[in-house]
Amino acid sequence: MQAKPILIFIGKFLLAFIALSAIYTYVLNKPYTNLFGNTVKMMYGGAFGEDGKREVLLPGDENNKNSEQMKVVLLDNKMIQRYQQARAAGQNVQFTPPTVKVDTWVQAGIYLVFFLSLVIATASDWKRALIAIGIGLLILHFFLVFKTGLRLQFEAANKGIGGTALEGFGGSVLTFLHNLLRLANFNLLIALLLWLFLAFRMEDFEKIKQRLFTS
Repeated sequence: MQAKPILIFIGKFLLAFIALSAIYTYVLNKPYTNLFGNTVKMMYGGAFGEDGKREVLLPGDENNKNSEQMKVVLLDNKMIQRYQQARAAGQNVQFTPPTVKVDTWVQAGIYLVFFLSLVIATASDWKRALIAIGIGLLILHFFLVFKTGLRLQFEAANKGIGGTALEGFGGSVLTFLHNLLRLANFNLLIALLLWLFLAFRMEDFEKIKQRLFTS
């Protein structure tokens, strides 16, 4: 087995990952957080369950001006009524509904950078690589948005917000999927599979095999 092609791939991947991570941190973090947050708002904002509501707050929004992370506020009519009753009874209480903070780098960015680094490290035909990047980033983006929506549903059901609950078969499925998708290794596996399916053709694997095992 030839070690040189493997070392070259590892070197290219590490350089690409470090460079793209820096670009994401200093250039793309804010615009992608807004894109990610707006997609989450479009797909999961508003009403859910019996009377629940999700309010997606992007950085700079009212009640989220001093944060670089997006937040999702979870509430329902019962929660609002309890607060109003407490205020009417003269109690000095603050209305603090559960809030889910979403670090876009941890939730999505690192997996996008991982996928991009893999494609760049193995690109030989750049036209095909750019197509793979476009399709792969789009699929990954919506997968990671779905993962975020699943997290929001789990958090609401875990606290009994909006008439939701972690009970029965549906609750078991939701808990299983939430625990699975929160694993970094599973998300990296999705990115890895997308790289293999989009960046290579069947004949490419034969060429790789010849390069690695032919002296």
